[in-house]
Amino acid sequence: MKKEDILEQIFQDYKPSLESNECFMEKLNQRLDAVEYIKQVQDKQIRRYKYLVIVAFVLGILCSSVLFAFILMLPETAFTFSLETEIKGLSFLEQNSRLLSLAFIAGIISFAIISIIRNIQDVINLSSYQTKAK
Repeated sequence: MKKEDILEQIFQDYKPSLESNECFMEKLNQRLDAVEYIKQVQDKQIRRYKYLVIVAFVLGILCSSVLFAFILMLPETAFTFSLETEIKGLSFLEQNSRLLSLAFIAGIISFAIISIIRNIQDVINLSSYQTKAK
């Protein structure tokens, strides 16, 4: 016999018994309730993540505004360095060292904000799992 014939025979021989319609409905309702609970938990997590992304965005804008104001209020020689060279790439670094320093510091602040938000998410998830376990 071919594999297809064997599978066809298995399906033809299968005759499920419907012993208790109430038992089936009870199990089905339990599974549907479990699916609904999972959907609610996922909706809460997505909502929480959206709020945290908004918080990170606002913190990033505030920190970058403060950083730009701070850098622009400093004297011209702050955050600059001189390489005393005529090479084009190095002279570009020399002329824009203040802005490059600003970009580097902004990157560090962005990394810090993302790390803090991620830690907050972990703490929230941990506390929500602990309350569910009780």
